[in-house]
Amino acid sequence: MKKLLLPLTFVMLTTLSFVMLTTGSIYAQTDLKKAFDENSTTFDKEPIKWVQSLPENVRFFGGNGEIFNKQQTLELAKRTASGKSTSSFSDVRVKQSGKLGVVSGIRTHDLVFANGLKMSWKDAFTYTFEWQNNQWVHTDIHHTKIDYQTGGEDNTFTTQMQQKIENEYKTDSKAFYANRLSDDFRYSTVQGSYVTKEMALKGDKQNIISTEMLQPMIFQSGDLAVSTGIHKTVRLDKDGIERSKQVAATYVFQRRNGKWMFVSSQQTDIAR
Repeated sequence: MKKLLLPLTFVMLTTLSFVMLTTGSIYAQTDLKKAFDENSTTFDKEPIKWVQSLPENVRFFGGNGEIFNKQQTLELAKRTASGKSTSSFSDVRVKQSGKLGVVSGIRTHDLVFANGLKMSWKDAFTYTFEWQNNQWVHTDIHHTKIDYQTGGEDNTFTTQMQQKIENEYKTDSKAFYANRLSDDFRYSTVQGSYVTKEMALKGDKQNIISTEMLQPMIFQSGDLAVSTGIHKTVRLDKDGIERSKQVAATYVFQRRNGKWMFVSSQQTDIAR
């Protein structure tokens, strides 16, 4: 009987040791730091695809204290996907045990858009990972704001901001259409027809002498602003004759990626 117990005990210990070594070797081969670096590269190249790969119950604490679910995080990614994204990290600490991993440190994120607008975020971060389906998966994302430099326009839509936009229109109407009109821009003309950004870009460059909003009233909530008043514009026609026109105008602007974009326009001839 004793001779039988000894081999059985040896087999059990050998099996247990094999399981422990095998389990340990699995996690030793799945380096979290490497997975973290690969995740960061994927985010910079394809932010929308990266967010879509996150689990449905992921939670993101933003740098200003906001709390975003997966869908809300996806909307943020869509807003920045058109820019060139670059992330850099410092003071990175990696903790890993079994199926749980934590990476913390400082993240600087630079974003450059085609129109030249530059934005930069510097956050302290803590990322929680879980080992799921043979890969490390983000399950919780936490940022704390250190320094944000939008390089964009003021949060408040003022009469000075409107004058700046009017000067852009006066200087070069074609460049204004390309850089200031949003892709979903719509203009309701005095004739009652619609003009889109694409249609405006097909028109000729205008020779504008002056343009100003008379009796302006500005309403703003968050990133949305409405300006109403009498818009007076003086142009030179093809024969070099000055033409002055005044219309009742309602203009809608939305601050997107740090820039006030012209999203809607409606004009009506003033009754005489």
